[in-house]
Amino acid sequence: MDMGITMAYLLEQIPQNIVRTSSLGKNRVYEGLGLLYAKQRKLKNGHIYMGYASILSGFEQKNIGLILVNDLNSNLSASGIDYIELDKNVNIDELFEELIEIWHNYEYGISLSVYNTMIQINDLKLIIKKTFEIMGNPIIMCDSFTNLVGYYSDQEIEDPSASYIMQEGHSLSNHIRDAHTEGINKRLFDNTAPIIVNPGLNKTRKRILGRITLDNNEFGNIIVLEYNRRISSLDVKILGAICNAVSNILASNRIVTMRTRLLDIMYRSYLLALLKGESINMLWVNDWLQHMGWRPYPHNNFYIMTIIVDKYMEKYDTVVEFMTMLERAINCFLLRYDKFLIMIIKPDNNDTMKEYLKVLTGHLSRYGFKAGISAGFDNIKDISPYFLQAKAALNINAILGKQDYIGDYSKLAVYDILLKLQSVSALPPLCKKDLDRLIEYDKQYGTEYYRTLYIYLKCSGNKVLAADQLCIHKNTMGYRLNKIVDILDLDLDDGEKCQKLFLSYKINELAYAKQPFP
Repeated sequence: MDMGITMAYLLEQIPQNIVRTSSLGKNRVYEGLGLLYAKQRKLKNGHIYMGYASILSGFEQKNIGLILVNDLNSNLSASGIDYIELDKNVNIDELFEELIEIWHNYEYGISLSVYNTMIQINDLKLIIKKTFEIMGNPIIMCDSFTNLVGYYSDQEIEDPSASYIMQEGHSLSNHIRDAHTEGINKRLFDNTAPIIVNPGLNKTRKRILGRITLDNNEFGNIIVLEYNRRISSLDVKILGAICNAVSNILASNRIVTMRTRLLDIMYRSYLLALLKGESINMLWVNDWLQHMGWRPYPHNNFYIMTIIVDKYMEKYDTVVEFMTMLERAINCFLLRYDKFLIMIIKPDNNDTMKEYLKVLTGHLSRYGFKAGISAGFDNIKDISPYFLQAKAALNINAILGKQDYIGDYSKLAVYDILLKLQSVSALPPLCKKDLDRLIEYDKQYGTEYYRTLYIYLKCSGNKVLAADQLCIHKNTMGYRLNKIVDILDLDLDDGEKCQKLFLSYKINELAYAKQPFP
């Protein structure tokens, strides 16, 4: 992409009544505009200069543009360069100020366009590639510890500092020390805009360094190496726009904790694509697994937990504190999606997961948050349906009025199935009359037969386990079951009938939102 302004563009901005003639055959792109001075002896390549032809006498430079008052009546066409010849009565200083403002507005427009493009991408790898396409030079992105996030180049880089980062994934300690010695870090910190760094210690190529920040803290850097085309002042502005876009992408995630790194933001975009059921390159996901220190399929056992945090976001610091505590206590990865805080949990085994659930319940109770958790799964590419499970568990817990801080989908799956079949009110009655008969009997005689039958069915017909859960003697359990059999004319050895009864209990809970049974 050519970065700069053409003489043709400037000619359109100059009042035509003050233009005598022009030659714009080559239509070059220029990167700067300056005034000619009497004692000036060096002109920058690729720049446009304004002034009087008499000042230019003696110069034979071919790669500049000229906007001149021809006070010598010379033949400007003989120079073979782009030029605009002005009327002798033109005030060069005033016109220069007007064109400088036009130039700045043009560059601002380009920078704003680049910013608007980048802010929509939300994928650091694509941002790096797009930056290369715009700036036409090799791009490197690092985190604040000079660890490589990604790079894009169409050729091998011959620059010790840059090539080491790209090959090894981090900067050498002596390269970092030398940058401090040269004052590069201080310059970068003291400037809100990117800085240009000339060749020096460990650097054979000129470069632009830009800062990615979050809450005024440095979160990473973008480096543009001068390789395919010369770096211009416009490049600095454009890199500033790109850095601002990346910084705002970080801020838009809102929740960033002390452990979050720039790499996490990139991986977050991949995982969000998987959550939405989109197809992505699984090599990227494997990079993320390696980044987390997790073994690839089939050795993983993941769980997805969803926590509603949108109504708590006005208490941003509280949410960050909550997340930080979870990161310290649990092997997990946190990301924000829609109104949810999502945890990808990786326990070592089932016993570890039980401990995690205890810790999670304690933290959720402390902060007053509610969560839903999926069943376990072993391949991260299957995350989308398990995310839906976690959302369903959270929703069903609320429907049933459960007081649990964590809704476990493995215990609530039957409700999800019923809700997905059709509206609860339209579900078949199954054994509703039998259950209504028990409810009426309990009301009339103060018994607990409705609850007793539910616990018995829940325990798969194990009388001893059911009696233990009801905190009654096994003989009392036997007596109650005999009464239930008499009231309903029920055969407890009829497996199909018992299945229908149990399913009817679940339908009743959904239909009337009764307090669920433990």
